[in-house]
Amino acid sequence: MRRSSFFVVAIGSVLSCANPGRFSSLEAAPSIVGRVIDVSTGAPLSEVNVLAEYTRETATPAHSTEVCYRAEYMKTSADGTYHFPIDGNGVPNIEVYKHGYRDAQSPRGIQERLELVGDQKRVRFYVIRRGLQNTNEWIDEGNYATREEAASAARTNDKYLRQASGDRSERFSQLWRYLSATVCINGRDTRKNTVPFMSAARGEMMELATTSEDVRQLQLADELIQGERNGK
Repeated sequence: MRRSSFFVVAIGSVLSCANPGRFSSLEAAPSIVGRVIDVSTGAPLSEVNVLAEYTRETATPAHSTEVCYRAEYMKTSADGTYHFPIDGNGVPNIEVYKHGYRDAQSPRGIQERLELVGDQKRVRFYVIRRGLQNTNEWIDEGNYATREEAASAARTNDKYLRQASGDRSERFSQLWRYLSATVCINGRDTRKNTVPFMSAARGEMMELATTSEDVRQLQLADELIQGERNGK
């Protein structure tokens, strides 16, 4: 997610295939495949809660917004992989949660660069990786003619996590954001697929709750989870 004289287009997310029968009716459909990785060690993370939320844009005279119309859930396999189908509205938004971890920035991205070859302009897609830790240095790892080739090389579906740090109240707030942001109001019968993801975050919140405000938020979390379970 960096800029220089060219625009950084994408930075990563996750890799594949646990529970192969989960979407048997959609086996022939294209899918998003990814892996969840510990950014500090480079090791894949198993048993990570992964939620795919499928959205479409709705417009009113005043504004437009994205709404979730479908949710799917799974846990990563032993090698950290997950997969979900891609439907007619495109790639779903992927959210990941693991007890004691928080989101981390991908070490790879894509830069789109306009080049002049003779008297012709062409676009090339450069895969880049972050250089030294805690710097803004980025290093080219290769260039490709299409965005799809670059995305495959950069593994832009890989998601990265790091161990959570900070005080108790900060972590509690993070968990509330994970939980409350995953409600899929227009998901109909698929809304229940958000429940295991939300319940996992709620479990860690309960371990950290010490104040009356924490207890109140836990009650709100229970109401949200119940609403998803009941589809209302």
